[in-house]
Amino acid sequence: MGHRMLSHADAPGDAPIRAVVSELLWVIVPVGMVMTMLAMLLLGYSHALTLEERLVTRMQQVVTSRARLAGEPLWKMRHDQVAAIVEEILQVDPVVTGTVYDDTGAVIATAAKHGVPPANREVAAPIRYKNGLIEVAAGRLQITYSRETLWSQMRKEFALPAILAVVTGLAAILALKLAAHVYIGRPLKNLTDTIVRSRREGRHYRAVITTQNELGALARAFNELQEANAAALAKLASLASEDALTGLPNRRGLHEQLKRASGADAQERCNIAVHFIDLDDFKAINDTFGHETGDKFLIHVAEQLRLVIGPRDWIARLGGDEFIVVQRDAADEATARALARRILDAISKPFAIHDKKISARASMGIALASSVQDDLEQLPALADIALYHSKARGTGTVSVLSRTLLLAHSRARELEMALQQAFAEGQFEVWFQAQFDMQTGRVSGFEALARWRHPDHGLISPAEFLPLVEKTGNSGRLARFVIEQACQASARLLALGHAGLKIAVNLSPSELADSSLVDLVRLLCERHAVPPSALEIEITEGTLINAVADTSAVIQSLRGMGVSMALDDFGTGYSSLAYLRRFPIDKLKIDKAFIRNMPGDKGDVAVVEIIAMLASTLGLVVVAEGIEREEQIRAVRSMGLQIGQGFGLHRPEPFAGIEGFLAACEEETTATHLRAAG
Repeated sequence: MGHRMLSHADAPGDAPIRAVVSELLWVIVPVGMVMTMLAMLLLGYSHALTLEERLVTRMQQVVTSRARLAGEPLWKMRHDQVAAIVEEILQVDPVVTGTVYDDTGAVIATAAKHGVPPANREVAAPIRYKNGLIEVAAGRLQITYSRETLWSQMRKEFALPAILAVVTGLAAILALKLAAHVYIGRPLKNLTDTIVRSRREGRHYRAVITTQNELGALARAFNELQEANAAALAKLASLASEDALTGLPNRRGLHEQLKRASGADAQERCNIAVHFIDLDDFKAINDTFGHETGDKFLIHVAEQLRLVIGPRDWIARLGGDEFIVVQRDAADEATARALARRILDAISKPFAIHDKKISARASMGIALASSVQDDLEQLPALADIALYHSKARGTGTVSVLSRTLLLAHSRARELEMALQQAFAEGQFEVWFQAQFDMQTGRVSGFEALARWRHPDHGLISPAEFLPLVEKTGNSGRLARFVIEQACQASARLLALGHAGLKIAVNLSPSELADSSLVDLVRLLCERHAVPPSALEIEITEGTLINAVADTSAVIQSLRGMGVSMALDDFGTGYSSLAYLRRFPIDKLKIDKAFIRNMPGDKGDVAVVEIIAMLASTLGLVVVAEGIEREEQIRAVRSMGLQIGQGFGLHRPEPFAGIEGFLAACEEETTATHLRAAG
C-alpha cells in the first residue's frame, strides 16, 4: 500500500484518491462465502422475527380496539357489558387471559382459557372515556397470550444454523476489526483528536491524514470547513443577541445586559424596573391583515417604544408580541407607573396600513429591583407574574409585582399541582346550605357546595380552587363527586323522613355540555335509591348563551327525568327573555349583588321587584341569595319572594350537622326562626 504524508500545502486534487473499499478488499473476499451463509441464516431468522412482530402487533391491535369498546360501559359502570367484552377477547387466538381494571386498579372483569399452553407475554392498553371535549381515564385492559408454538418452531429451525452463524460471525468480526483499525480507526482518531483539541483550546487546527483515500479527502474538507466556520462564527457572534425583525436585543441580549447591570453598584441596581409588555390585539391584526402587516406593526411598536423611553433605558423583544423595557432610573413605583402609562399611550397610537388605521392595546407587568433584593436576571420572570395578573384584570391594565401578588402566584401554582393528589386522597368535601320558604320559615331544600380541605392550608375557598379545577380539566371529576354526595345526602334525608327537600348542584358549562351527564345522574339516582326529582341543577346565564346547541338537549333530557333546573346569578349576565322561554327553567336565583344593599338601595329593590314580577308571569320560583341581615329577611318577605338563602339564615356545613339543624328548625316557630337567623 502506498502512503505519504499530506502536507499543509497539498490541494484537494493534487493526488489520486484510493478507495477505502479497495484497501479492504483483501479482507472481505476470504470471508465472502461465510458472510453469504450468515446472510441466509439471518434472512430466515428475520422471517421468524417478522412473524413474532406481527403477532405482537396483532395482539396490540386487539387490546387497543377492545379498550375503546370498553370505555363507555366501564365509565358508566355497566359491568356486564365489560365482562362480555372480556369473554369475546378469549375467542381471539392465541389470547389466554383478559382482565379489565378500573381507574383505582380494582379488577372489574376477568376471564381465562383452560387447557392451553401457559402465556408468556402480556399487552395492556388504557381505557379512556371521551365525550365531546372531555376525555378521562377510566381504567385499563390487559391480556396475555401464548407464544409457545411460535418459539418451538423457531428452535427447531434455527438451533444449528444459529451456532454456525455465531462462529462464522466472530471470525468475520475479528478480520474486519483488524482491517478497520489499520485503514479507518487510525485516520479517524487523528481527525477526532484534532477536533477535540480545537474545541478545548478555542482555536482551529488542521487535520493531517497520511492516507490518500476518502478519509484523506475528508481531512481536507474538514480543514476548509474550519476556516469557513471561523468566519461565520465571527459574524454570528454579533447577531446572536439581536432580534432580526426590530433590531432590538433578543432574549439572550436581554439576559446579557441584565447580567452586566448586576455588576453595577447597589444604588444603580435598586433603581432598575423591568416592564413586561404583551400586545393584547396582535393576533387579530395578524389574522386580519396578514403576517407581513403584523411584522410592520411590531417594527412600529419598537419605534414608538424608542420614542418614550429615557436615554439610559433600553428595550428588548422576547419574540412574538412580547417586549421588555428596562428602566434604569425608576426611583419608586410611581416613576415606573408613569413610564408604563406613556408606553401604553404610545402603543395605542394608530398605525396606517393601506387605507386603514389600526391600533393595539397592551397589558403590562412591572417588577422593581428592590422588590426582589436586586436579583436582576430574575426580573423578567417576576414581571411576567405581574403581567399575568394584569391580563386577568382586563386589557390595557398595569400591575406592579408585590409580595402579595408573588405569594398569590406561588399559592396558585402550589394548589394547581396539588389537585391530583387532592382527588386521589379524598381531600374534597361537600357541604350543604339550607334554602328556606320565606313565608313559612321551613327548610325547602339545600345547595351542595364543594369544599377543599387541604392538609396544610385547611379549608380553601371555592372561589380560589374552582378556576384551577376548570383550568386543569378536572371539572367533570369534581362534578361527579358532588352529584354522588348530593344523592347520598338525599337518600339520608328520605330515611330521616324529610321528603320533598331538593338538593341543588351547580354545574359549569363544560359539564352541562357533556351528554353523558344524563346517564350519570340516572345511574347515581338508581344507585342511591333516590328519585331524580330530589335533585336540582343550577346553571348560569353564560352556560345557556355560550353553548346553546350543546346544553339544550342535555337540559331537556334532565328535565324529562324530573330533575328541576335553576338559573343561577340571574341579573348579572346577559339576561334574555328568549332563553327563559326556550329552556325549561323552574327557578330564578337572584344574584346576591342585588340583595346585598337591600332595602336601603332603591335601585336594587326595583330590580328585585321586576325580577319577581317577571318570574311570577312565567310561573317561576324566585330564590334570593346572599341574605345576611334581619332587614333583608323582612324586605324579601314583603316582596313575596318564595325562597331565601344566605349566611343570615344558615351557614354551609357538612351533612353530619344537618340532622340536628333540621330537628331544631322543626321545634321553632316560623317567626322565631327567622328572627334568630337574622
